[in-house]
Amino acid sequence: MRTALYHYYLQTQTLPKQLSQLTQASPNNYLSQIPVPPAGDQDGWIYNPAAFQPQRPWESMEQVVRAKGLDMVAKGLQPIELNISIPEFRMHVVSGSYLLRSYPVALGTHNQTPVGDFSIALKVNKPKSATKVYGTRALALSNPDYAIHGTNDPSSIGKAVSKGCIRLFNQDVEELYSLVPLGTKVHIGKTKLKSSPTKGLPGNGKPYLLSGRSDEKSKKFYHWRG
Repeated sequence: MRTALYHYYLQTQTLPKQLSQLTQASPNNYLSQIPVPPAGDQDGWIYNPAAFQPQRPWESMEQVVRAKGLDMVAKGLQPIELNISIPEFRMHVVSGSYLLRSYPVALGTHNQTPVGDFSIALKVNKPKSATKVYGTRALALSNPDYAIHGTNDPSSIGKAVSKGCIRLFNQDVEELYSLVPLGTKVHIGKTKLKSSPTKGLPGNGKPYLLSGRSDEKSKKFYHWRG
């Protein structure tokens, strides 16, 4: 939730008046749904945008949004980011030094997956293509030629088979789509990732899934380098 609000602010230079503004139709679908706090229902969120400090946008998020009856389980959390290791065919979802999730991926042949820093520019539920190659979800990068997406060929995961896009198992990309908002930073590199989580938060626990909405779909066909 805090990562979504943080990137909403970076994009619009304001905070939403209501949390429901994070769940607008595509292309402004930062989140598919307002997640239910661990202890309670959606009304369990305490949202206080007046506590926001523009000079400390991330640090002040701890006062901007809280869940009733839930204490912080870890200190030093940062906005969620994605780190992808080309030699390991692996993606880590991290918050600062904490490993939240780790997924196997398929990458591009002949070094076609770009190296560098990107961000999530578009989130699409059931992206259209002529061959259904993109699977059930897609998160397009700030480089419009590439996306992180599912696949209709699960045997390709862990291999260099695409024209540059990052593929995940459909169940993994659906969870990733639920976890990360628009604006999430993505780093793709050729170094190895840290293999174990920092004490305090587990990597890959119970699946976290938010149902994709119909207004997150698109009528257009996409032509990423799948």
